[in-house]
This record gives sequence, structure tokens and C-alpha cells, in this order.
Amino acid sequence: MKMSKKLLALLMGIVMVFAMTACGNSAPEPTEEGQEGDPLAIVNVEDNGDVTFHCTVNGDFLTDNEAGNTTTRHLVIADDGFNKGKALLSAYAPAVDIYEAMMEAGFTPEENNEEEFTLEKGEKMAEGQKINVTLTWAGQEEPVDVADILVLGDGSEPKLDFHFHGNHANFQKNYSGCVCCLDSCYVGITSNGAYGFLDVENNNPSILGNAKVLPAAGEVVMVKFSKAE
Repeated sequence: MKMSKKLLALLMGIVMVFAMTACGNSAPEPTEEGQEGDPLAIVNVEDNGDVTFHCTVNGDFLTDNEAGNTTTRHLVIADDGFNKGKALLSAYAPAVDIYEAMMEAGFTPEENNEEEFTLEKGEKMAEGQKINVTLTWAGQEEPVDVADILVLGDGSEPKLDFHFHGNHANFQKNYSGCVCCLDSCYVGITSNGAYGFLDVENNNPSILGNAKVLPAAGEVVMVKFSKAE
């Protein structure tokens, strides 16, 4: 007995429905990691208003480096910026995510946050929310102040005065990925107002990561930005 084409099509459709239903029931649910992407790239706004994010240590700028580098004017640069690799710490998260998290957490940027501007060599920036910077890592649960992980070329501690500048217009126009600069910077989200623009770039002073305190190159650290009291 021959089966009509209409009946055959109907039966095939029923089989396909059952097959799709079975596949749907057996498919695993997406994990939180799969939904959020790399968990190390997540920026957290803590209940107390702090902002935390993960970075890796760049061995090129440690005191025991073998690359011949003597300084960097960058503490943190995001891996998605064109300055990638030029900082002591490389952030997993996009720099814009860190900026938005700080705004969400109530950090106050400087007044010209929405305006494009530049700095003259040696000019200092000391406006915007003053911030504290601390780090933790595996085996170091007690926060370490940023002053303890930096050292000048002569072995002394650098002067530090970090502020949340925001620099939103400049940051968007010149996407360097600069999250935290070690001298005053009109592009970095935050920077160190204790030194003028390009002072550290010109080794006046030179700043390195203290290999006696920081974990080894390639290790993951968590950076925390807190509002200074």
C-alpha cells in the first residue's frame, strides 16, 4: 500500500518536532561564565562603593626585569587599548567598563570630564575624586597599598596622589586603554597628580614595580579603587 505524499509529509513533521523537543530538553543550560564571558573581565561595584577588577603583572616593568626597560608611566592599561603592554598591570576588562563602574559607584570626575582638552608638559592634574588604590592576589588576602608595590629608580617610594579624572571626551576620542597613569594624564581615567604630564615618561622620576612585593610576571592581581576620605 502506497503512502500519500501528504501523509508522508505529516509523519515526517511529527518526527522532526519530537526530535527537536528531545534535543531541547537534553541541551545543557548556559553557564554563568558562558553568559558573562571571561570572569576575569568582570568589573565589580562592591556594596561599599569600591570598584574592583583583575589584572596580570607585566614583568617588563618589575625591578628584576630582563627586558632592559627602566620605567613606565602607566600603572594599569586595559588589554583592548592601543597602549596595551605598556603598563605594569594589564587589565582584562575594557577600560570603558571600569569608567562606567566608577560612575555607577558614585566616584566624582573632574569638572571638564565632558570636554576635550590637553596638558602642557609638566602640568599637573589634581581635580576629581581622590582615590585609594590597593591590590590583593592569591596568598595575599590583606590589601596591599599601591605605594608598597612601586619604587623609584633610586629605591625610594614615589609620590602618589591619585584622582578619578574621568577624561571622558578625551578617553573616547583617543582610546589608549589607559586606566591609571603614574603621572598627570589628560586621557587616563585616573592618574597621579603628584607628577606633571610626561614627567615619568622622561624618567623624572623613573617608576618600577617592586618585584620583592608583587607576585611574579603573569600572575593575576585584583585592583581596588576606593574613595579617599
